[in-house]
Amino acid sequence: MLRKGLILSTVLVSSLVVADDSAEVKALKKDMPQDVAVIIDRTVECNYWGGQESTNKARAEEINKAMTRLQCNSIEQDQVKIAKVYQNNYEVKQRIQKAQEIF
Repeated sequence: MLRKGLILSTVLVSSLVVADDSAEVKALKKDMPQDVAVIIDRTVECNYWGGQESTNKARAEEINKAMTRLQCNSIEQDQVKIAKVYQNNYEVKQRIQKAQEIF
């Protein structure tokens, strides 16, 4: 299961295009395991795209494609899974929580 998650994480990392590489996001990902960094990126991306307005059909399609690519419909469940993997690591939980507040 961990290997499958790592493969999925690698695929998602390579597909992130709009990730907010602000100092705040970089700080959240610093020194975190790869799967945690991926969930932070996805969380920020999903927050970004989820807050976008679909002003026309093309924009709505762009938003929907991004939300699908990032699997935003399962982001909450994925955050819970990561939290369980690192259940004894307060820092991981704290950083994921902070990522949820961006955008």
